[in-house]
Amino acid sequence: MRFKQLFTTALLLSVLAFFVACEEDSEQLTREEILQHSIEAMKEVQAYSFEMDAITNEADMGTLISYLSGTAKVEPLEAHIKRSSKISGTTMRSEVYITGGETYFLMDEESDLWINVSPEIHALEPAKEIELILENIDLFHFTEDNNGYRFSISTKEDEMLTLWKGLFPFYYVMDDPLFHTMIHTIRTENGPASFTYEMIIDKETFHRTSAMLEYTFSMSILDLDAENDEVENKMVETLYISYDALNETDDEVTVPQGVIENAKTYGDILLGDRDPLKEEAGFLTGEKGNSDGNHLNGSYFATDGEAVYYSNWMQESGIYKWTDGQEEKELISDVLAKDLNVMGDWLYYSDERDRFNVYRMKKDGTEVEKVSDDYAIDLRVMDGWIFYKANNPLNNKQSLYMVSEKGVKIQLIDDLFRYNIYEDQVIYQTEPKGILYVVGIDELGQTHPPRVIDYPVRTFIVEDDWVYFESALNGAKLYRVRLDGTSTEQLSTDESQGFNVAGDALYFTNVTEDHSLYKIDLNTLEAEMLDERGSHIHIINGRLYYSKHISAIQLGWFQMDLDGTNMERAPF
Repeated sequence: MRFKQLFTTALLLSVLAFFVACEEDSEQLTREEILQHSIEAMKEVQAYSFEMDAITNEADMGTLISYLSGTAKVEPLEAHIKRSSKISGTTMRSEVYITGGETYFLMDEESDLWINVSPEIHALEPAKEIELILENIDLFHFTEDNNGYRFSISTKEDEMLTLWKGLFPFYYVMDDPLFHTMIHTIRTENGPASFTYEMIIDKETFHRTSAMLEYTFSMSILDLDAENDEVENKMVETLYISYDALNETDDEVTVPQGVIENAKTYGDILLGDRDPLKEEAGFLTGEKGNSDGNHLNGSYFATDGEAVYYSNWMQESGIYKWTDGQEEKELISDVLAKDLNVMGDWLYYSDERDRFNVYRMKKDGTEVEKVSDDYAIDLRVMDGWIFYKANNPLNNKQSLYMVSEKGVKIQLIDDLFRYNIYEDQVIYQTEPKGILYVVGIDELGQTHPPRVIDYPVRTFIVEDDWVYFESALNGAKLYRVRLDGTSTEQLSTDESQGFNVAGDALYFTNVTEDHSLYKIDLNTLEAEMLDERGSHIHIINGRLYYSKHISAIQLGWFQMDLDGTNMERAPF
């Protein structure tokens, strides 16, 4: 009996010692060792499947709930992703293939329209993500529970951008390819105001099994109803990710042949069915709703070649029409319209009363239509396409957009200050006194950089392959340079404050000569004064329209022929 008790006791002690040894072995693994084990285990993972629940909250947009699922191959990078989203009762679906350096994005499910976006994908291999955490191990909080080893971090530090970019899931795609391209850049290049990340490593396999990522973007929005105050807003996104079927998925992501053969590029959408090789001026022929020179001077006047349309939204409401022979202007609409453009039977403008959203109406004031919900700056119309800048609330940048009559909206440039559209090119600067960049619209999104015209300018317009500009280095004196950056000419020795060009003549406000209205012959460079005052210079139907003081506090509009004769008060 005593022997039996001793045996039982010894057996219990052995079992207890075994569990203590196991516990000691577990405790002996440091967080660094756990990550090293995980790195080695994840190096063996060449394919996996994933699921993601994404919740986006923003004050104006509300709550957007999305579900993503897919498979991915590590090297070379390949993925097939499906997404469905729901907001305000509306469900949206999208699908993406990433393979062979190409990204195929389902743009329209009903028409089975695919677009080859081909953005530059930044994606760390799973093992390298763990290496990145190991490199920053002192910043992470480590715990252990029944579910596995947990590594977490919560930070607002700007220097965490590298960590953020490495941990952000490349397969988080949006519903719309155009919006995806923009938001992907904002998220990965600028980084969030703060982010929290947590991952779980399995105790037996040392595979990463799940992750959570929550981040906040600060959004400064101009509130026109609060005396132009900036309102701080936030967008918060939370991603819950799970990983499964490690090395159990198919070796390759197969893109349906029909998708590859029929996928369009942004250029295809812009060009439509046209053959650009057969069109001398590209897909934009150059018909403009207003000239670049008039835009530079405020776009108060526009014309259809016969009637003159006028709107001075800063001083009075209303769009007015006037033709030769009329004694008075005719009110056709009482809107506060900025940036007038005339194209065909339509007037285009941004409406100050509706946060400068883009509208159009028939030239008699009827059939008013809203074109875009963006706060539009420097609105221009060319060949039926609408161009404007809009503030991006996520990063306070001014992006350039191009919108078709059918509502197709394309972001052309992420950030710029001033721009011209010349034929099928964008000429722009990124700062008030910056150099100029030139890029073809059908080249946007490609990897090569835009061409540079290395002359710092204040303001500029493009006419007949010449860039006319006020120098940012030489006291705002007027110059011109060929669009290819050659043949620079100085046109004036006086300071300019606004100018316009018509044919072989340049008209400008001469600050040196007490803000007089001057004309420069572009062949001889001879200058002459046309009026003792003159600003906001418009050229409409072969005549000059400009403003000057008629009293100490009141401006009046005047008109004259381009040679300076027949000056008279305009009916505006």
